[in-house]
Amino acid sequence: MFRSLVGRHRDRSLLVVTVLLSCLFLALDQGQQVGVARALGSSLYAPVQALVRGAEESLLLRRENRQLRRLVATLNLERQRLLQAREETAQLRRLAGFASERFPTLLPCQVVGLSTDSFQTALQLGCGARDSLRAGMPVAAYAGLVGRLHEVSPERALLETLASPEIAISVSDQRSGVVGILRWVRGNQFTMDRVDAVEDVLVGDPVLTSGLGDYPRGIPVGVVTRVGVSLDGLFKLVDVRAHVDFAGLRDVFIITGGVEWQESGLYEP
Repeated sequence: MFRSLVGRHRDRSLLVVTVLLSCLFLALDQGQQVGVARALGSSLYAPVQALVRGAEESLLLRRENRQLRRLVATLNLERQRLLQAREETAQLRRLAGFASERFPTLLPCQVVGLSTDSFQTALQLGCGARDSLRAGMPVAAYAGLVGRLHEVSPERALLETLASPEIAISVSDQRSGVVGILRWVRGNQFTMDRVDAVEDVLVGDPVLTSGLGDYPRGIPVGVVTRVGVSLDGLFKLVDVRAHVDFAGLRDVFIITGGVEWQESGLYEP
């Protein structure tokens, strides 16, 4: 019966309900009125806000999806080029009688402590002789070369970074092939010594390990930031900025050996 009355007088019923709610709202103090208005606004606009947010997220996902598809396509093309270059390089080295190139095998390890010396040039690693590590093994990070293992115990290893006055390694300019000796100056700043004034070194050239010494060839080290000439005019003064932030290292990779490129499975699907 009540429903039938409301149904017959729907407009009047809505008017009465609206007037009653308005009176109740006016009877509240200002703070309560603001709270009720906010609650009603949130309830009414929540679906609209959810719809707008969903549309924005959908557009963002579409844009990211397009970027990822483009990146995958680019990487696939680059992979095919690397496969072809690998075969050509291997054939040329066989024809020239050179030994086949080897791909380094990496053992991941975490940095668990810092050294207490004034230069902060050593790091404690959470792996050791039980992981088949030994002193002298090169160590790299995602960005490039870090240093070498200085001491190894059964459970720990001491990593001596390139940011040490005691370390000098042979490096080369990737573009021109010029070889020099990398020495630490401060922070991630280095110099490349023993470079004749007539050698071809330019600002922006990538610097890699030369393969002369204890480090495998081709590991990224840094980039040339300044080129000058010594006072006697005989040598170039080459400044290099290392890729690695030695103070912020958390994960490193010990180069434990090497395998043949065709055995590494690096490019296999």
